[in-house]
Amino acid sequence: MGCRGRRTGRDHLSIRPWWISRGLPVLLPERGEAWVLFVGDDWAEDHHDVEVQDETGRRLAKGRLPEGLAGITRLHELIGAHLAEDAGPEQVVVGIETDRGPWV
Repeated sequence: MGCRGRRTGRDHLSIRPWWISRGLPVLLPERGEAWVLFVGDDWAEDHHDVEVQDETGRRLAKGRLPEGLAGITRLHELIGAHLAEDAGPEQVVVGIETDRGPWV
């Protein structure tokens, strides 16, 4: 997802977007809306563990969503709550570990 890991002195890596790693400025839009959202989906047969982050790597939402239409509807609500009404698909980057099923 265009992120760089860096050692934090602990036993794990801190993941940050590449533009923050390079010290580039981050300009956030008004009203708390994100310019780009990063959505991670840990897929399972009957549910999806989802996390939504903004450009700075700040967690905006996290949850376990059911498989099927109810879960997809909730995913759209989670994403839509953090974007402007006129946001385009290029403003949402999704990472999912499978290549099949209605969520893909």
